[in-house]
Amino acid sequence: MFYLYRMCVWATAVFLQFALVWPASAAALRPVRILNPAPDSIVRERVKIEIDSGAVPANAYMVVHIDGKFRAAVARPLKAPRVTYVWDTKGSAPGDEPVPDGRHEIRVMVVDEKGKQVGNTDSLYVTVKNKLDNPPSMVRLVYRFRPEEQRLYSHRTIARSADVELFSNHLIVKRTCDDVLPNGAALIREKIERTSRQTEANQTVQFYKAGRSLVMTVARDGSISPGKRMERMREQAALQFLRVPREPIRPGSSWQSGIKVPLFYQGVDVLDMPTASEAANLQGAWTLALAKNKVIHTLKGFEWQNGFETAKIETEYDGTAIYMLPGAVTPTLFPITGKRTTYFDFKRGRVVRVEDKFSVDLSGASGASLAATATATAPTSGPTGPVFNPYTAYSRYMPGRPYSGPPGYPPSGYTGGYTGTSTSGTSGTETTRTQMEVYVSLVG
Repeated sequence: MFYLYRMCVWATAVFLQFALVWPASAAALRPVRILNPAPDSIVRERVKIEIDSGAVPANAYMVVHIDGKFRAAVARPLKAPRVTYVWDTKGSAPGDEPVPDGRHEIRVMVVDEKGKQVGNTDSLYVTVKNKLDNPPSMVRLVYRFRPEEQRLYSHRTIARSADVELFSNHLIVKRTCDDVLPNGAALIREKIERTSRQTEANQTVQFYKAGRSLVMTVARDGSISPGKRMERMREQAALQFLRVPREPIRPGSSWQSGIKVPLFYQGVDVLDMPTASEAANLQGAWTLALAKNKVIHTLKGFEWQNGFETAKIETEYDGTAIYMLPGAVTPTLFPITGKRTTYFDFKRGRVVRVEDKFSVDLSGASGASLAATATATAPTSGPTGPVFNPYTAYSRYMPGRPYSGPPGYPPSGYTGGYTGTSTSGTSGTETTRTQMEVYVSLVG
């Protein structure tokens, strides 16, 4: 009997200890519950991860982990009822990493500015499914148009050197189909909207070609034939999409065709990069530098992108691109290496997204000196001295500003500096590469 009495006293003491201590400890941590997405749901592309704002006190953050790896710390918004982090499962946004299709854990906690946990932890599992359930075994890619159809694209460019951002722009480009020809080609009017902006030296101004409108013919394979004014002014389209093959292809199929790479930086609009076989048809000794060009497109598979069923095409390119400066007899050559991903809506015949990352040597080299070396590496000096820097050719338009670019660049009111790569650029004694990122997305 005495033994039973002692056991009851001990059990009562333990119960009181936990009854007093555990609620106090639990009360110190705010309740946290993931409101979106739902547990065990199927998700794709960009996924909103949300908790109630009341779970995040001032000077605290919602911390998100995916599969045990830190992804983001998000502060509480001033008025929104939820704290939100957008998880890009495809890694399309800068800094994000893609995840494979399948089951993944989302874990959320709340910590203060010192890293101390002030809210409890909640977690759930979702299934990522970016690939199509029933993809076609073979597809023919064709650009399709309808009269009076309009397509609106967001076009972003970022230039960096040694991890320092030099320049960025955000263009809004509208393409209108004026007519469709009997062969399926379309008469397209492309306009860079006046809301387009560019940022350099921490100053944001209107994009120097904002308001420009061009007329061109776009064939069913994506090749562009310039209109008369476009050809006379030597202008290039802002949207430069890949040319597709004329025959049906299946996943794993590859083909070669030249590409054009938009810069709109340092007075250079669009670089032209032909394949080695295409370059063989060009005239001039400078074409020797293009003999090793590689531009290979590969159909990787079929995925959801921007809410559409698309063909995912990866383009790898390495070699030398060309650009014809105003008044030049031979083009300027730019060593370039990059990888582009294109998402093509094969049902509607249009591009819905492009992600292009490349490094380009903007130090500038004359066609003559580069052809003499027969390599894709810009030389440090020409036959009679330092290599020709293409940007100094514009100094006659804006004296005292050798990096100023063509007439009208920079726009009126711009007072910032003119930063190129990490080298001086004017002496031509060093060669560096500028890292470029271009993101194009259909927005309307």
